[in-house]
Amino acid sequence: MISAESVIEEIKNSGYKVTAQRKAIIHVLVVADRPLPASTLLARVRRVAGNVSPDTLYRNLDLLLEIGAVNRIKVRGRDLFELNRCAHHHHLICLECGRITCLEDCPLQDEVAEYAKGHEFEAVRHVFDVYGYCNECKGKRRS
Repeated sequence: MISAESVIEEIKNSGYKVTAQRKAIIHVLVVADRPLPASTLLARVRRVAGNVSPDTLYRNLDLLLEIGAVNRIKVRGRDLFELNRCAHHHHLICLECGRITCLEDCPLQDEVAEYAKGHEFEAVRHVFDVYGYCNECKGKRRS
């Protein structure tokens, strides 16, 4: 499980400064029980760090995405953000209720690397989310 301290260390190791705003964003994501839209994240960060602008939030999210500390998940036209709590993983996303289930491992890791290699390309990261309907919503659609 990832901690705020390990994310802060990752920021330092990537050559970036650890600012109060970054610490606040990390703190909010560590205690979040689910991925958050930027508007909710901003409101919670402001409770911790005072008046943080949307631009500051997005710049810091971009940095955290770049270093792999945060994941962006697209759900029903919205971006949600979560702390990358484990190694590389993917999601099952319900198009009806928006429920997100994390797949704890990557079923495509080897295939992606091999495919990229066959095209003389070195893959360093990939995103794979599966959209469909959870069991509960699938049952409602049949009714």
